[in-house]
Amino acid sequence: MRTFSNFSFLALLLSSVALVQSATAWSAMVYLGKDRPAAVKLPSSYDPAKSYPLLVLLHGYSSGAMETIYYLEADLQQSQSEFIILAPNGTLNAEGLRFWNAAPPQQPGAVNDSAYLQNLITEVKERFKVDSKKVYAFGISNGGFMAYRLACDTEGVFAGIVSIAGAMFANTSLCQSKTPVSVLQIHGTADNIVPFVSKRPETLGAFESSQTWSQHNGCGNFQEQPAALDLMLQPEIPGIVLGGGAYQGPEGPVITDDQGARETDQLVWSECAQSTKVGLWRVNGGSHVPDYTGKNLIGQALEFFSTSGR
Repeated sequence: MRTFSNFSFLALLLSSVALVQSATAWSAMVYLGKDRPAAVKLPSSYDPAKSYPLLVLLHGYSSGAMETIYYLEADLQQSQSEFIILAPNGTLNAEGLRFWNAAPPQQPGAVNDSAYLQNLITEVKERFKVDSKKVYAFGISNGGFMAYRLACDTEGVFAGIVSIAGAMFANTSLCQSKTPVSVLQIHGTADNIVPFVSKRPETLGAFESSQTWSQHNGCGNFQEQPAALDLMLQPEIPGIVLGGGAYQGPEGPVITDDQGARETDQLVWSECAQSTKVGLWRVNGGSHVPDYTGKNLIGQALEFFSTSGR
């Protein structure tokens, strides 16, 4: 799993190595949600006497829960940082593709994914020991839109949300929540599916999405740190130099260790209400689905939230 152009990457993610890993990583999954089951994975050292953070992983359009687990390396990072994973699936549209009904307001007769996800979180809390002050939604693309929808539809449920290549809806009057929520927007500048600068009147761009939540949270300070983070495993295409100076390129991109090259700018709104914080990680050159392999993206996001006090 190295380079992806869209969310039809199941064949890449379910490589022979991933299949071997999944047999162990998912052997102890629990399913909740009754007629619409969702996977729950506990830490291998789960202790019912302890409380754990809960991470709700929301897939992108046409993707699914398992692909998102692999893309974010959530099972690997769970072994390093103890948290509970909730990985639900959206519903199928007329074309047979999974999606989240993320756009407000709720239309009559439409699938109410916001209510469904809130009910799932309640069920996880009833079954397992969840630290109610550390519930986070991590959404990718359509899932990132859904993460914003959840933050707007709830009061005090989420300590923070992460929108990866998603965006906030432009009609902010439809955001009913009065509770400050820590927000982290992660977005590639070369995203041609959900552009960094929005081209659609119904959605905000990456910066505007973050800025909206900084205003919602009453933040009083803003800082921009260029080249602060290493999030993306960057592709290199080494050419082959032939005799006489001729050049021949390889058949496809070759990924090498980028040695911690920092391609991501960090924009932070701080001094916010209830110790919240808002961040924008601007992934310079990042596509809609950058390769975050080996970069501990979840861990870096949780570290961002931990320094906010939420």
